Amino acid sequence: MFIPAWCAPENVVWTSELETQLWNYLCAKYDAVIVDKADGHFMEMAAWFLDTAGILKKREFLERYATTIGRKIYLPFKQGEISVCSSISLAVHEITHVVQFNTYDVEFLYKYLFDPMARALYEAEAMKPELEIFVWANRCPVPNAFCDRLAGNLHNYNCNQAQIETVAIILKSAAAVVNQGGLLGGVGTKAVHFLNGILQHN
Repeated sequence: MFIPAWCAPENVVWTSELETQLWNYLCAKYDAVIVDKADGHFMEMAAWFLDTAGILKKREFLERYATTIGRKIYLPFKQGEISVCSSISLAVHEITHVVQFNTYDVEFLYKYLFDPMARALYEAEAMKPELEIFVWANRCPVPNAFCDRLAGNLHNYNCNQAQIETVAIILKSAAAVVNQGGLLGGVGTKAVHFLNGILQHN
C-alpha cells in the first residue's frame, strides 16, 4: 500500500499538546479566536435562528456542533473531551470557514445561511482538509465510504440529496489526489507541515 512521505510517523503518540499547538498555530495564522459555546446568549439566538430557518435543530446545534461565525470559532467541548485526531480534523475544518469569511466577508455569511447549494459547496471546501488529515493520521488511503459519510452529514444542514451527492463527488475527486500523495494546498496542507515539524523535533 502506498503511504505518502508526509504521513505521520508510525506509532506516533497522540498528545493533547499536539492538538493545542495546532489550534494555537492556525488561530494565530488566520486571526481566529476560540470561544466556549456555552458562554453568553449569542449562541442561543443563533440556535433559534438556525432552527427556525430549518438549517439545524437547536439542541443539536448547541450540544454537538462547532460553529464558526466570522473569525470566532465556538466549540461545544473542552480539550480532552474528544480524541486528538478528531480535534485536529475539526481544527482544519473550522479554520477553513474562517478563511472563507476572510476571503468573501459578509457575502459568505449571507450565502451560507440562505443558499443551500452555496452552503454545501462551502462545507465541501471545509471537508477537503479533513481528507489530508485522515491520510496523515491513519497512513492509509481515504475510502469512498469516508467521503460519503462526510457528505451525508449535510442532511443535518438542510441540504437536499442532489447537493449531498455533488459534495460526495467533489470529496472523492480530492481524495484521489491525496491518496496519490498530493496535498491540496489549503489549511490541511499547512496543518500537515506544521504537525510534522513538531513530531520531527520530539
